[in-house]
Amino acid sequence: MPREVEERVREVCGELRRRGFDCDVSPEEFAAYMEADTYTGDRAGLWGVVGNRYLLIHELAEISALKRMGYRVDRGVLRRAYPDSYRAHLEAMDVELRVAAEEGDLGWVEARLRDLAGYLSDPLLPEGLAEEVGRLLRKYSGYVR
Repeated sequence: MPREVEERVREVCGELRRRGFDCDVSPEEFAAYMEADTYTGDRAGLWGVVGNRYLLIHELAEISALKRMGYRVDRGVLRRAYPDSYRAHLEAMDVELRVAAEEGDLGWVEARLRDLAGYLSDPLLPEGLAEEVGRLLRKYSGYVR
């Protein structure tokens, strides 16, 4: 794994811990997760995530959430963990949005709220999680009004 990736994972995990968030992700787990098969078939590119601090925060928070739920991080974790992987995704979205809002990056918050609103029509949204999506929309929409 490139040294730059290792350094960024350690750096951003340290930042999350200083902010009071859980971040228990090794660079090796991050690399495995970025190669994981998804239940949607999409895949974020490693360098696209590493190069965007908020996306890296999101992925590290998501991995940490899955680990807290008891999942081992490997290429099959997203499929194996569904619907918990969707729950972890929403938890990570909360962390990402909170950091962006605290930093005043309202353009990022607004863009991600649009993404989040789209989840309400996602056929893969597990039953019962629409309420969590709505809670996140309400929680962060006040930042961009």
